[in-house]
Amino acid sequence: MFVGYQRVAVGPAVTNLAGVIAVPAGTARVQLQSDLLNVRYTMDGVTNPNAGFGMLLLNGQTPEWFELADLQRMRAISVGALSGLNVHYYAPSPLSV
Repeated sequence: MFVGYQRVAVGPAVTNLAGVIAVPAGTARVQLQSDLLNVRYTMDGVTNPNAGFGMLLLNGQTPEWFELADLQRMRAISVGALSGLNVHYYAPSPLSV
């Protein structure tokens, strides 16, 4: 069940997403999509991505699903100038078992 949306600015300096996201109550999973430029990320909470290292979210690709705990450890950079991440927040479905 959809519970919220946020757009997060990501630049060429490392962004620790835990410091910039506003998670709605009840969120369990999120969808991320890069908007404007490609974004590189790491999810161990320690390692910083750079222009040639880290997982790659391609600009405009189909949104990727993540658990909330992964998003809270994620560090990201834009591969280039300023980009953005579109974040959709989801609560567990009341119909799920």
